[in-house]
Amino acid sequence: MKCWEERGCGRRECEGFGRETDFCWFRPERRCDRGGEGLSFKERFLNHCVECQVFADLLSSLQKEGSPALLGILKDIARRISMCDSALEGAPARLNWFADKITQLYELSTLMLSSLNVDRVLYIILTAVTSGQALGLNRAFLFTIDESEGALKGKMAVGPLDLSEASRIWSELSERQLTIQEIVEEYERHPPTEQNKAINEIIQRVSIPLDRTDSILVRSVVEKVSFNNIPVEQCADIEREFLRELKSTMITVVPLVAREKAIGALMVDNFVTNQPVSEEDLELLKLYANYAALAIVNASLYESLERKVRELEEAQETLRQKERQLIESEKFAAMGKMAASIAHEIKNPLVSIGGFARLVYRKVEDSMIKESLQIIINETMRLENLLQNILSFSRPPEPKLELKDLNELVRQVIPIVQQEVANLENEIKIEVDIHPGRLMVWFDEAQIKQVLLNLCKNAIQAMPEGGTLSLRTGVKGGFAQISVSDTGVGIPKEHLNSLFTPFFTTKSTGTGLGLSVAKQVVVKHGGFIDVESEENVGSTFTINLPIERVEDEG
Repeated sequence: MKCWEERGCGRRECEGFGRETDFCWFRPERRCDRGGEGLSFKERFLNHCVECQVFADLLSSLQKEGSPALLGILKDIARRISMCDSALEGAPARLNWFADKITQLYELSTLMLSSLNVDRVLYIILTAVTSGQALGLNRAFLFTIDESEGALKGKMAVGPLDLSEASRIWSELSERQLTIQEIVEEYERHPPTEQNKAINEIIQRVSIPLDRTDSILVRSVVEKVSFNNIPVEQCADIEREFLRELKSTMITVVPLVAREKAIGALMVDNFVTNQPVSEEDLELLKLYANYAALAIVNASLYESLERKVRELEEAQETLRQKERQLIESEKFAAMGKMAASIAHEIKNPLVSIGGFARLVYRKVEDSMIKESLQIIINETMRLENLLQNILSFSRPPEPKLELKDLNELVRQVIPIVQQEVANLENEIKIEVDIHPGRLMVWFDEAQIKQVLLNLCKNAIQAMPEGGTLSLRTGVKGGFAQISVSDTGVGIPKEHLNSLFTPFFTTKSTGTGLGLSVAKQVVVKHGGFIDVESEENVGSTFTINLPIERVEDEG
C-alpha cells in the first residue's frame, strides 16, 4: 500500500516514497519501505512536503488538538535540516579531497602506462598505494597468476616489516618531502627488493594454488571481487602462514583485471596505524587497480616481444654463422682438391730429387759440391713439409669427439708454452684466467690442442721485443671460449679479412696454411674463430666451441 493511497492525499507519486534514508510521516514507522536514491530531506521538505495539503491538514489538526506530537515533528524537521546544512558545509572540502586523489591517481596511471619495464610498473603501483600523496595505506603487496604452475604467486611488496622500520621510513620521507615522481625515480637507484628486502623475501615465497577456493586472494582473482578489512583469522591456513610473518591483522584485497581477464591481486593493510580501509579508499583502490592491471599487461607484452626479438636475432646470427661455415667448408673443399692434385704431381719427382741428392752427398768428397747438395737437400725437405701441410689441409681428419673439460686442455698447454718462451732473449710474461666451472665440450683433444699451440706460437712470434701472452677461458652465447691474446705488433686492418685465406701470410717464412687449418678444424667441431687486433697494441684470437654444459669444480 502506497502512503498516498493509504492516506488519500490525492497524489499519484511522492518524492518521499521509496527512499530508505528518508522517512515519511504518513507511515507509522516513519520510514519508506524500499531503497533508492533521491533528493535530500531539506530539498524534499521544502519543495514537496510544505506544499502537500495532507501534511498541512496533519499539522493543523495536531495544533487544534494541542498534541505534543506537533512539537516532536517540528523538532525532527529542524534537526534534519541542520544535519543537511552540516553535510553541505563539509561537502566542498570532501569533493576537493576526492578530486585531488583522482588527479594523483590519473598522474600515476599515466606514469604506469608510459613504462614498459614490468618490475618498474609493479613498483609504481605499490608506491602509489602506500605514498601519502596518493592513497596513503601502510603497506601494499602484489600477486600475479603463474599460468604454467596454476598458482597465484607473490611478486613484490612495498612497506615496513616492523614498527621500527616504519618509523625510520616515515621519518626519512617527512624530511625529504619527495614527490611521487621522485619516489618512483628511487627505483632506478635502489630497487624495491633492496629497499624492502625482508618483506619481499616473505612475499616472493608465496605460491597459492588456484584451486584453493578457501583462499581470500584466490577468490578475489577467480570471482573478480574485492574483500575489505578481512581479519587474518578468517583467511585460509595457507595465507595465515605468511600473513603472520608479515604481522598483518586485517587485509584488503582487490583483483587486477585487464580486458575482462584477472591477472592477479593487490593486497593492502594498515599494519602500523591499525585503521580499517575506508569504503572511499576501497573504491579508489579498485579504480586504480584497473589501470594497474592494464599497465602490467602492456609491460609484460612488451617484455615478451623484446625477448622474442632477441631470440630471433640470436637465431639469425646462428644461421648466418652456419652459412659462413658452409661457404668456408665448400671453399676449403674445392681448394683442398686442387691442392691435393698439385701436391701429388709434385711429390713423386720431389722425393726422387731429394733421394738422389742425399745419395750423391754421401759419395762426393768435394766440399763445394757437398755444400750445394746440402742446399738442395734442405730446400727439398722444406718443400716436402709444405706438401705435407697441403695434403693435411686438403684431407683433414674427422675429429674424434669426446666430452671433456676444455679448461683441462688449457692447463695441459700452459707448461708447453712456458717452455717455449723460457729461452727467448726478450721476456714474455704468461697470464692465465681460467673459468671457475668445468666447461664440458665435445672435442678432439689432439686437434684442438694443436690449434691452441699454433695460436700461442703465432702470439709469441708477434712479440719479438717481449710482452704478455694471455690465456683465458669463458662462456658466451652457448659457446665455450679459449682466448689467446698478445701485446705484439698487431695486424693491419686491411689484412684482417684475409687471415684465414689459405696460403696468405705476412711472414717471411711459413706456408700461410696455419690459420686456415686451425679454422678448418674448429669449423668441423661446429665452432668458429674470432679475431680482434690493433696495430702496435696486440691481437686476440678466440676459439668458440659449442658447450654441452658447465659443471661446478669438485
